[in-house]
Amino acid sequence: MSRDYRAVLMVDDDLGFTFALAGALASRGIALFPARSVMQARSMLRALTPNVGLLIINCRIHGVCALAAGMVRDDRSLAVAGILSAQGQCDRCRHLLGELFQDPEDRLPRLVERWVTLIRNRLGLKPKPHLVVHRPRNSS
Repeated sequence: MSRDYRAVLMVDDDLGFTFALAGALASRGIALFPARSVMQARSMLRALTPNVGLLIINCRIHGVCALAAGMVRDDRSLAVAGILSAQGQCDRCRHLLGELFQDPEDRLPRLVERWVTLIRNRLGLKPKPHLVVHRPRNSS
């Protein structure tokens, strides 16, 4: 994995949407690591040591605010997005959330491309420049 490669860690128990988003991101060369709980997320971080550039948390998952706060403390460049609902508002870590999504309104299949655009922007991914080689001309 190159040093500038950044992955997405998503802590959410809605696997249907998570896998749809993972597929859309994979086709653009972005890895999404899904975790259904904070425990799974911590295990994944220990086992894989991915270079996470964006953490997406579902605010109704117990312990996500502590996870987000710890990850931001360890990496100040980490971006965090929250999925809010009537069951979870992330009151303790809302100040860390750079993006807010509403559940279920923002999880419709037609909005996956909007999420992809947001993630690409948050990760700061830019198209790689083309390499131009100038060959010296023969002066004979």
